[in-house]
Order: sequence, then C-alpha cells, then structure tokens
Amino acid sequence: MILIQKTNDATCHHCRKGFDELWRIQSDGGDALFLCEQGMRELEWSMGSADFKHEYIARTEWNEEDVQSIRKSWDLERCRRELERNTKYLKERTCEEGWEILNTLLPMEHEKE
Repeated sequence: MILIQKTNDATCHHCRKGFDELWRIQSDGGDALFLCEQGMRELEWSMGSADFKHEYIARTEWNEEDVQSIRKSWDLERCRRELERNTKYLKERTCEEGWEILNTLLPMEHEKE
C-alpha cells in the first residue's frame, strides 16, 4: 500500500529545494519520498497510472511566466522564487474564489420537506 499525504517543512527529492508544503509518499516499510507539486506532476506522468493520479476535475496552476506577465522586469528565477514564497497564499485565495464561483454558478437546490 502507498500512503500519499501533505506534509510540512521538508526538502523536495525532485528539485532539492526546501518547501513549506510537500507531498509525502511512502510504501509499507519503505523510506518516505518528498515531492513538490512539479515533482508530483512528473511522477504522475511517468507512472501513467490513472489509479495514482488525483481525481480532480478542475485545477488551477501557475508558473513563472504567469508572474512575469505581471512583473515584466523580473527574470524567471525571481518569478519562481516569488511564486514559491507565495504559493500557500495563492492556493488559499484560489480555493476561496473557487468556492465563491461554485456557489454563484451552481443551481439552487430546494430541500424536500
């Protein structure tokens, strides 16, 4: 069995950088593997297994070029650092906005008495 869960304050095995939030992957009795979001996407792609992938229908992803479109004078390395530094807040606000959009767009259901 493979355990996949979010964890805090670890170094990614994929990019060798420290992150506040990572994915921890561990099989029974095996060593844990810590991956950032990019590392998880690459692992999922290389595995090619629908069973391993997340069952999300809608996802929002940001990259350095998105940041650079707003801060044109920044190089891509600076954009990556700022994006990593603000990832937690970007995820929180994106989630909040997503719930607001769902509440606005989904038809109202009336409870049956």
